[in-house]
Amino acid sequence: MCLLVSLVVRVGVVGLGAIASQHLKSLTKIRDVELVAFADIVFEKAKEAAEKYGGNAYKDYREMYEKEDLDAVYICIPPFAHKDEVHLAAEKGIAVFIEKPIALTSEHAWSMVEACKKHGVVTQVGYQLRHAFPIVELKKLIEKGELGRLGIVYATYLCDMTSFLRTKSWWCDKTKSGGQIVEQVTHTYDLLRYLFGEPVEVYSYMNKFWSVDNPNYTVEDGHIALIKMSSGAIASIIATNVAASSYGGRHSWFLVAEKATAEFDAGSLKLYWRSEEKPYTEYNSREDLILKEDRIFIECVKKGEETPVPIEEGAKTLDLTLKVVKSWEKHAVVK
Repeated sequence: MCLLVSLVVRVGVVGLGAIASQHLKSLTKIRDVELVAFADIVFEKAKEAAEKYGGNAYKDYREMYEKEDLDAVYICIPPFAHKDEVHLAAEKGIAVFIEKPIALTSEHAWSMVEACKKHGVVTQVGYQLRHAFPIVELKKLIEKGELGRLGIVYATYLCDMTSFLRTKSWWCDKTKSGGQIVEQVTHTYDLLRYLFGEPVEVYSYMNKFWSVDNPNYTVEDGHIALIKMSSGAIASIIATNVAASSYGGRHSWFLVAEKATAEFDAGSLKLYWRSEEKPYTEYNSREDLILKEDRIFIECVKKGEETPVPIEEGAKTLDLTLKVVKSWEKHAVVK
């Protein structure tokens, strides 16, 4: 990794879907960023982005890499679409921001990691929840030992994705998305690793009860996983993508530790202490986490420093989600 000589970070984007639009909106708010190139297999999307933000449009990211002088690239494509876009960027010394999940197989993910390490490029994975102020504060408390021994962790990820059927989205096809565990609840499993260490044992159940008669919706309707963590904590993850739309969505966490019980999410942290001297502490935050993670990435690119969420973190979290899937397929504990 090397210090960027120019003060301006020249950015290209591969994939111009919904998540790319969020990053583009954020990047326009960051000084020293120049959006110079856009690539999408649907050329009209690339052309629209180029007309809106300036720069050049491409149908093939390989051509974009060859013709453009890029400092960084945002890779915002569906899981099934990953091929060699990371490897080629690394070979050209281009810093890589990649959305989750970084691949559908462990082998593909770790080949990305190897390529980026070989060429020494700055990388970051789009696990924006790690940057949320309440999560950062909880991480500090855990590392300082202020919560004592960690006991029970309980997390939920409840949402409604059934509307995606009307748009015939790739998300509904498990061979393309990896399913809810791999594509969506990856955020939950990543935070689990970030806060409580690496998994030691994994056991899971999956269920199909809403989409059982719908051949166009092949992802799991819900799952429950039990995971023993290296920190000593035992975690239970409960998730569904077919909650009633009138319910909305929920991504919440609970932790019972030796010295406190915590309730938290990306916006708040409530700590109920056993000590009578300090019975309750609360942290609240309303942040634009996409903008925050983009600022972090751009600063690291400018300084030639490793980001807080390098690409190997994406590979490790993918491995955990694949173990959750494997446990159900094998009906066995996976270590």
